[in-house]
Amino acid sequence: EGDQIRLGKRRAQTFWNSKFILGSTPTIKGESRIEKSFLLSDQRRYFVPCPHCGEMQHLEWGSPETLHGIKWDKDEAGNGVPETAHYVCRANGCVIEEIDKPAMLDAGEWRATAPFKGHAGFHIWTAYSLDPKASWANLVGEWLEVAHDPLERPTFINTVLGEAYEDRGERALGEERLLARCEVWPGEVPDGVAVITIGVDKQDDRLELEVVG
Repeated sequence: EGDQIRLGKRRAQTFWNSKFILGSTPTIKGESRIEKSFLLSDQRRYFVPCPHCGEMQHLEWGSPETLHGIKWDKDEAGNGVPETAHYVCRANGCVIEEIDKPAMLDAGEWRATAPFKGHAGFHIWTAYSLDPKASWANLVGEWLEVAHDPLERPTFINTVLGEAYEDRGERALGEERLLARCEVWPGEVPDGVAVITIGVDKQDDRLELEVVG
């Protein structure tokens, strides 16, 4: 009978005190229904105080480009060392250790990050958990295992970070942009060659090509 959520709302119209609660982890960016609902809400996040400077902030995973978030050291070989995981404060760069988390959670509060448009939305992710299996060190260890695996990486982003997954590699270059980058190959083709195959091996800093006629 159509969309399940809209159908449920339709059937609840006869109840003056009906309430709808949607709960899920997001899936694919732009296609996730829970992401769409959250973006239409007031987008509440759980803000906690930095134990050093007192600045209220919501926890974020961060990225290599950001100074804040969950960080960890590397060994001499350049490999990540999960046991060194800590959190860097967004406001003043304070180093927050795992032992500080319980007190931060006790002093935390939900805060809306967008205007109220009719319904409340709440986002929280695994870094807030006090479960030993969800320690920052364990999260870093799990990330290092899946970071370069296109099949396992979405699961981490969806279920650990609570974020919608976007395959930036595929979305960044659409068909039209790819077609616009076509070039005329200047090489000569020997007589008698009817088919040319180019094999490509992608390295971190280059493409290795072998052309076979």
